[in-house]
Amino acid sequence: MLKVLVASILVFWQFNSFAANTGAGLIIVEESDDRLRPGLMLQLGDRHYESRFFYYARTFGPVVEHSWLLSFANNFPLPIMKHLYGSLGFAILQESTYISFAAQDSEYNAREDRYNFGAYFGLHWTYDYWNRWFLQVGWDATLFPAGTTGGILLATGRKKLITFSTGYRW
Repeated sequence: MLKVLVASILVFWQFNSFAANTGAGLIIVEESDDRLRPGLMLQLGDRHYESRFFYYARTFGPVVEHSWLLSFANNFPLPIMKHLYGSLGFAILQESTYISFAAQDSEYNAREDRYNFGAYFGLHWTYDYWNRWFLQVGWDATLFPAGTTGGILLATGRKKLITFSTGYRW
């Protein structure tokens, strides 16, 4: 995971070493089950290209799920509003599921890691304030081909994210 994040930073530095921006924020995730869960996000990019890293987790009973999503997108302005732009690109998903029972049932413990690759779409409204700082509200969606990369659960086919972030343009 760290290698992928470092590689994406280096790629963006190589091709877009001007007008870069960084940001961080909170997300709300819905992944095909109509349940909303909180998460965190980081972003790095410039006016034309952007990479976003999303992380969220949930616990229910003996099951713990950790998910991260890394997207690479091309940004383009939308003529509808001054501060509105769209994003189109691809995303990489990694989900881990841990099932751990009490010590007497530990032989039933399981762990599964699933990876998937898919399409990324975004719609973002950005407002510049106070010198080089910006606020951003966005709707991000990813579509993944449903695959049987493991035995416990499938890597889900879609993710919708509502993002609230702030950042700095340098």
